[in-house]
Amino acid sequence: MKVLPLLLFLVTLAAAQQQPVQARQAAQQQTKNLQHLALQIRFDVQPLPAPARTNLVLARPLPQRPSAIKSPSYLLMLATATAATIADCESTSALLSDPHNHEINPLFGLRPSRARIYGISLPILAIDAWSSAWAKRRGKRWWPVTLSVAIAVHGGAALHNGLQ
Repeated sequence: MKVLPLLLFLVTLAAAQQQPVQARQAAQQQTKNLQHLALQIRFDVQPLPAPARTNLVLARPLPQRPSAIKSPSYLLMLATATAATIADCESTSALLSDPHNHEINPLFGLRPSRARIYGISLPILAIDAWSSAWAKRRGKRWWPVTLSVAIAVHGGAALHNGLQ
């Protein structure tokens, strides 16, 4: 809205240089017209009505979600998965001290360091634990699956490494 009066002012200013008296009078008239139009626009706009307030009343309180972390079954599964993961990491590190052995997991590379093994394995275990807790809190029946897979994979790998 500020561009239009400025544009008109510049046009009338250019015309004023060619015909000084008539152009000045025309510019003054246009300025008065624009000011009058701006006043009309400002005062013709009505404010929006305030939205109607509604009171939301809940018929019953929201149910509280049970904590998965306090559940003995979840804690037992998590402790077993953590022990299996640590056993796998330690047995893998012990076997890699022999120069003839190498890692077959492509995530780790052929000769990973102990920090790399833990740095990859523990975040995956944390994701497993979080997804299992998320499912247990929502009452899903499949909540032990992710931790059971972690126990089976890391326990099997630790057993395999122990037999070497």
